[in-house]
Amino acid sequence: MITVFFHVKVNPSREAEFNAIVAELTASSRQDDGCIEYVFHRRIGSPQEVVLYEQWRDQDALSAHVARLVRDMGPPDDDPSLPATDVRRRLPKAFMDLFDSAEAIRYEPVVDLTEITPV
Repeated sequence: MITVFFHVKVNPSREAEFNAIVAELTASSRQDDGCIEYVFHRRIGSPQEVVLYEQWRDQDALSAHVARLVRDMGPPDDDPSLPATDVRRRLPKAFMDLFDSAEAIRYEPVVDLTEITPV
């Protein structure tokens, strides 16, 4: 299982556009094969700060999801000054342009849930 927290700061001038895209993106992404969880959360008291909590069955499911986003929303940023590992080199530029800042962080479970016996 892969868990990603995608932290963004929405550009205030693009908030309405962001809200519309998030509604469609949430609905379509939750239907992607291998999607376990896909939820955007807005920070209370600071509405431009948003985190996307997403979980995927495996790397293949996450890769297919990202490929679909690129097909649906356009190519990533091809700016050669960006490091190859920068999230803007993987996700659609049209989506990333909604943000003043963005950071994707992957997490792994501390405990293997398959080894826990239900109580």
